[in-house]
Amino acid sequence: MNISASRAICLFPFAYFATSRAWTSREMTYLVATSWLPAIWLLWRLTDLSVAGSALAFAAGYLAYISIYEIGYLVNDAWDAPRSPQGRQRLNFPITPSFALAFVAIRLAVWAVVGVLTGWIDNPLWLAGYAALCLAIAQHNIFQSNGLRLASFYELATLRFLLPVLAALPAASLPAAILTALLLYSFPRFLGYLDSKDILNLPERREPQFGFFLILSLAPLLLFSAYLLRTTALVELTAYYLVIYGIWWAMARLPQAPR
Repeated sequence: MNISASRAICLFPFAYFATSRAWTSREMTYLVATSWLPAIWLLWRLTDLSVAGSALAFAAGYLAYISIYEIGYLVNDAWDAPRSPQGRQRLNFPITPSFALAFVAIRLAVWAVVGVLTGWIDNPLWLAGYAALCLAIAQHNIFQSNGLRLASFYELATLRFLLPVLAALPAASLPAAILTALLLYSFPRFLGYLDSKDILNLPERREPQFGFFLILSLAPLLLFSAYLLRTTALVELTAYYLVIYGIWWAMARLPQAPR
């Protein structure tokens, strides 16, 4: 793809995320299976929405979320990465002031339109969630120490799961959503971040069965939380993640196809 086409495509929400982070079909499958589908399941099980309504609510919430989150990616790529010895060049074109201005303006407009059309713009909880996201993005880019970035990474991962569903969930269901984000979504990613930054030597994380047994080891706390909150959604999602990681474990054991 030529530079002009890449630059134009990246102006659209989600396109920058997909392009700059070099998504493969495997990575996209992982995103959908571990992030999108569980979030839609939560909406369906914890609200009065139908499956289709839950998917639509998630799509609207995700569009608003990715619009703001991609601004954080742009800041990271244009400012933080160049000043770091480990910084990566993720794009095939320079980030000019005019591109950055159009990029930010489009995303703020999309976020505002979603907020107005859904009525979420009047929800203090939704606004507070995005205030927390902006602060977490700022501190993750300001801090240069990998150690200091641990908290902001965990915050960002948790908000990545919560924000697309936050406004559509009733207040009574938020503890279940938060526990799902903290334990089933953010924790495995946190271990991966530690390993990728050489903060924690965890070679077994690369073994295909690691995800399955990690979720299994969290099951007692998740089951107790389900009992405490009087919801089966946590049990269902624990089983779901065990199935997903179990499938990947089984696929990794299959004989590799000849090249």
